[in-house]
Amino acid sequence: MTMTQKAHLHELVEDLTDDKEVIETVSNVVRIFQGGNAHAKAAALDQYLQQLRDDPFARALLDADLDDEDSDAEEDADAAAALADYQRGQARPWSEVLSEITVDGE
Repeated sequence: MTMTQKAHLHELVEDLTDDKEVIETVSNVVRIFQGGNAHAKAAALDQYLQQLRDDPFARALLDADLDDEDSDAEEDADAAAALADYQRGQARPWSEVLSEITVDGE
């Protein structure tokens, strides 16, 4: 990974958040990318970070306050059931969900 790629990735992360822990975590990920087909890995990370930066929903999630309330038994059971469905391959495609929650394809 070139210094230019590394600087560009850091810039994308800083555009996403000012959370120092997130920046440090991504910096550590960037270090892992050094070595073994680093160019392809850096390109994939670059694309992912740009999508996060440009997606309003992802931005809202990044900017949202941490939910620090404890979950109740019903929420825990629902989450466990959803995870089990996903692990069995019973998850719905995102395009299907998106078509249900958007108005006129927006």
